[in-house]
Amino acid sequence: MKALTISIKSLLILAFLGAGIMKLSTPYAEMLDLPKFGWAEGYSAIQVSAIALVEITSALILLVSLFKKSFNIWAFVAGIVLILDMTGAIATHVTREEPILLNVVLLILALSISLIKFIEFNRS
Repeated sequence: MKALTISIKSLLILAFLGAGIMKLSTPYAEMLDLPKFGWAEGYSAIQVSAIALVEITSALILLVSLFKKSFNIWAFVAGIVLILDMTGAIATHVTREEPILLNVVLLILALSISLIKFIEFNRS
């Protein structure tokens, strides 16, 4: 179970750290011109930055939880936050008739981490 948890956390860390940094480092006006950021038209620059910060913070919490057991409760919270983030992303992409496969996979991974942590907390 530990290897599975580490693998899932690592995938989530890479995905959300990368996505968050990309959102923060791309100027909003430039982002609107890129086809893969078409979803950003429905959000302000501040909202896009807030989404990026949520993703980066959650990824960093998952990263720290790999090395400090005391952060496992925060890993559970980060998983829940990422579930909410991906639910919003899926809703946005569905309304824009864009592909959602990657978002669904990330949602399942975030759900897995939260469930694993929930089960671990109930055992102890």
